[in-house]
Amino acid sequence: MTPEQAKALREPFPAHQIGRLPKGGTTLDFVGHAAVTDRLLSVDPGWCWEPDRTADGRWDVQTFGSDAVLTGTLTVCGVTRPCVGTAPAKSFELLKQLQSDAIRNGAMRFGVALDLWSKEDLTPPELQPIPVAEAKARLVAALGGDKALARKMWGTVPDGTTVTPAVLDDLLAKATQASPPDGVGGDAADRESEVALETGDAGPGRAAASPAARQGAPGPADPEETS
Repeated sequence: MTPEQAKALREPFPAHQIGRLPKGGTTLDFVGHAAVTDRLLSVDPGWCWEPDRTADGRWDVQTFGSDAVLTGTLTVCGVTRPCVGTAPAKSFELLKQLQSDAIRNGAMRFGVALDLWSKEDLTPPELQPIPVAEAKARLVAALGGDKALARKMWGTVPDGTTVTPAVLDDLLAKATQASPPDGVGGDAADRESEVALETGDAGPGRAAASPAARQGAPGPADPEETS
């Protein structure tokens, strides 16, 4: 399995493919069998699931109390990993349900929808979003309190962009090289920026921030007044 294939398996699913299942007094997010199968096919059209079998070749379905259990293996991109499927023993089309659950369980071991299975945030630190208010404050501080220049620099990041450490580091690096133009700064410049925000006039070559961005998440918005 190549790093590119492993990354493709781990890609988050779009919201419309994520279902909600009431269970045990709470609601669980899940991805259905069809979406998981589509992900496996998109990465490895030759993927294979194999159930464990009895000596006579039948699926080795075992019953524990009211639950049926089927173990097996899932092979993706030449890598084979164990999987297990469970379902109520009296389920309609029991073998289909066990197969579906086993494939989803095995796919999880390859990272498919792993973020939905986990109770922890599995987002790598470098991709975790930084609160917009914090990012604004750090940018203003890096510019020595020059809010007008901070607004200008913030406006170079497209609306809807998730503010990750990399995005903020890029802005801060530019901030260390930036200096206010002659005659810009102070109360007059601050008031001019405030008027532009209030009227929606973002100036030449710049679109006004969207309402969602103005409210702070997700994506850039002009830095608010900070104390």
